[in-house]
Amino acid sequence: MGSSSPNWKQLDDYAFTDSLTPEGWCWEFMRRNPEYRRDYADAQSDFSPIYNPPMLEGESLSAYLTRISKDGVEPVRIRRMTFYANKWHMTPNLSDPYGDDLPIFQLPYPLFADWEDIGGLFHPDANDNSDEQNLAIAPQVQEPRFPTLTFDLTLPLKAQVGQALALLKELKWEGKIPKKSNLMLSKFVRYIRLLDALEMHTKTKDIVNGIEDYQNLGTTVASEYQAQDTVSDNKKAAMLLMNNPLQLLS
Repeated sequence: MGSSSPNWKQLDDYAFTDSLTPEGWCWEFMRRNPEYRRDYADAQSDFSPIYNPPMLEGESLSAYLTRISKDGVEPVRIRRMTFYANKWHMTPNLSDPYGDDLPIFQLPYPLFADWEDIGGLFHPDANDNSDEQNLAIAPQVQEPRFPTLTFDLTLPLKAQVGQALALLKELKWEGKIPKKSNLMLSKFVRYIRLLDALEMHTKTKDIVNGIEDYQNLGTTVASEYQAQDTVSDNKKAAMLLMNNPLQLLS
C-alpha cells in the first residue's frame, strides 16, 4: 500500500499481494480499519499516558489516584503508543497504516492447538488397571469435536477466557478444526479493492463497473441485481476481516 494508495479500479496496483504472507494479509486488512487509523493518529498527536483502570473525563491525577486507592486497585500507567500496540496485538510501536513497514504481530491467546502437535498428549487412564489398559500403550488421538485451546498463563486470564468463549461460539461443526489452507485467498484481493472503493464512498453500481469479477456478473438486467447482491455479501465478508484480521494468523 505504502504512501501512495492503490487505485481500486486498477488490478495491477494490487500485484504486490501475490507475495503476501498471512501476516501481510492481516496487515492489509488491519491498516484499512478506520479505528486502527484513529488510534495511530491519536498516538502520534497525544503523548500523554493512558491509565488502567481508566481515568474519568476531566478527572485530575490526584483525584484519580485517591479514587483508585479506595478500591484497593493498583493503577497502571501505560505509554499511549504501547497501549495501542497491545490493543492491536503488535510489538510497539504501531505501524503507519500508510507506510511500508510490516508490523510484528503478537498472536493473541487462546489459540486452537494444531492436531499434529497434540496427538501425543492424550493417553489411556493411568488409573485403569484392566488388561485392555495395559495393552493400550499408544497415545490416543483426540476427536475433532473436542477442540483444544492453549492459554498463556503469563497474560491476564479473564480476557483469554472471554476470547475462548467467542471462538467456540463462532466455531461451526464440520468434523474438523478449520485450517489456514481453508482461507479463500483468491477473494482477498477483491475484498481489499472493495474496502478501498468504499473508503472513497463509491456507489455499488460504480463498484460493479470498476471491478472485473463483478462486471462478469452484471451483463444483463437480471444479473445486475446478482452483481449488487454479491458486492453486498463481499462487503460483509471484507468488513469482518477488517474488524478481526488476526483470525488470519490463528
